Amino acid sequence: MLLPLHCYDEAGRIKPPFWLYWMLLILCSDWIALVFSLVTFGQTSELLSVLYPDKTVLGWRLLATWPFLTVILLMGNRERLWKKELTGWRLGIMPLIWTGNIVSIAAQMQTVLHDQWDFHWTPACFILVNVLVFVTVMRSRHIRLMVSDWRDPATGDSGGTEDKKITDAGVTKPGQNTSPH
Repeated sequence: MLLPLHCYDEAGRIKPPFWLYWMLLILCSDWIALVFSLVTFGQTSELLSVLYPDKTVLGWRLLATWPFLTVILLMGNRERLWKKELTGWRLGIMPLIWTGNIVSIAAQMQTVLHDQWDFHWTPACFILVNVLVFVTVMRSRHIRLMVSDWRDPATGDSGGTEDKKITDAGVTKPGQNTSPH
């Protein structure tokens, strides 16, 4: 095993790290605010105007965080995608996170620039979380192993992360004929 036991699911495949879900959800808080405001019937525009006085800011931030939402949806629906024999999407996880980071930081910088470089806690915190996500994803061994492990879950080909079978004297490989004749 290359990771601790809690990092694997029941089938022996590497699960996404829990911290990744939380960081991506924090960065997708604009989507959460939008859904929450839509659920509160009759007060949608009032709630959104409190959170986002400039409606273009909401639009830009929703577009900027779309890649993060896509990654959350892909990782959350991995079993369904595997049942349909779709595995190529796993290669898009890292580029989507990088693209989301760059575009999200640009959207936050646009907000700061619009406010003429006045300091506000919200953009500062989002930029900090974006940088943390970028650095941790770049350095995360767990995510690299996870993406390679999801190569072909139907056949059990885990991209080299499985334990090697012992083939010393007395131990046979699965399917190996041990009869003397």
